[in-house]
Amino acid sequence: MAFFGVLRAGLIVVNVNPLYTPHELQRRIKESGAQAVVVLETFAHKLAEFIGLAELKALVTTARGDLLPALRRWLTNFVARHISHRVTPYRGHHAIAFRLALVEGSSNSLIKVDIVQDDIALLQYTGGTTGIPKGAILSHGNLVANIVQIASWIGVELKEGVEVAITPLPLFHIFSLTGNPLTFISIGSHNLLITDPCDITARVAFLRRTRFTAISGVNTLFNALLSHPDFAKVDFPGLKLSIGGGGAVHSAVAKRWKAVTGIPIIEAMDRRRLLRLSASIRLISRIIRE
Repeated sequence: MAFFGVLRAGLIVVNVNPLYTPHELQRRIKESGAQAVVVLETFAHKLAEFIGLAELKALVTTARGDLLPALRRWLTNFVARHISHRVTPYRGHHAIAFRLALVEGSSNSLIKVDIVQDDIALLQYTGGTTGIPKGAILSHGNLVANIVQIASWIGVELKEGVEVAITPLPLFHIFSLTGNPLTFISIGSHNLLITDPCDITARVAFLRRTRFTAISGVNTLFNALLSHPDFAKVDFPGLKLSIGGGGAVHSAVAKRWKAVTGIPIIEAMDRRRLLRLSASIRLISRIIRE
C-alpha cells in the first residue's frame, strides 16, 4: 500500500533491505535523499540509532497486522510484540503509526499529480554481490514497459482476474517486485505474500492449504521446498506457472520441480544472459539482411 501510495502521490520509492545494519540504512537514506521512511516496527530500532542525524521529515512505523480486521489485527500484533518478541523496544523521534497516518490522511483531498513516463518512479539498489549497492534509476515508463513485456510473455497461460500468485520473496528485490505485485496486479490477480523467508515448514504448510496458480522463487527456495518431506503432499492441480529469477535455476532442481509439480520452471533472464541473447539477435538480423 505504501508503495502504490508513494507512486500515486508523484514521489519516488527507494527500496531498502530492512536487514541492513543501521550504518547501511543511514547510508542509503542519505545518498538517496529520502525524506520519509515507512518501516515495519520490527526494524524501527535500527533507525532509532541515527534518526536524529538524518534529514527526515516523516517516519511511519507499521505493524504486521495493521491492515487486518480488528480481532486478527490485535492478535497478530500482540503475538509479534509479546509472544514471539519480534519487536525491539525503541524510541521513536516524531514517528507516526501507519494506521494513524491513514486516518489523518483520509481527511485530506488527494492532489492529482500529472506523471509522464520519463518521471522517476524508483531508485532500486542493486549490485551488492559485486560491491557497494548502487541506486538504479527506473522511470514510470521503465516499469510499465517491463510489466507489459512480462504480461505478454505469460499471458498465454494466465487469465485476467482469476489467478492466485504465491509471492514468497521480499518485495525490495526488483525480481519479486516486478514479477509478482506489479505484473500480477496488472492482470487482476491475487498476490499471497509470505512474509517469513526462512521458515520452510510454515511455507509448505501454507502451500498445502492454499489453491494457487502461479509461484515465483529462486534456486535456493525451490530446492528447500523440494527437500522438505511434506512438499510432496502439496496439491498442484491449478498450477500454471513457475518463475525462477535472481540467478540461474540449477538443472537438477528444475527437473525435480517438474517431476513433482508437473510444471517447468521458466527462468527470468539476468543481465548477462540478456546481453548474450541481444548479441545473438543482432547476428541473426545481420545474416538475414546479407
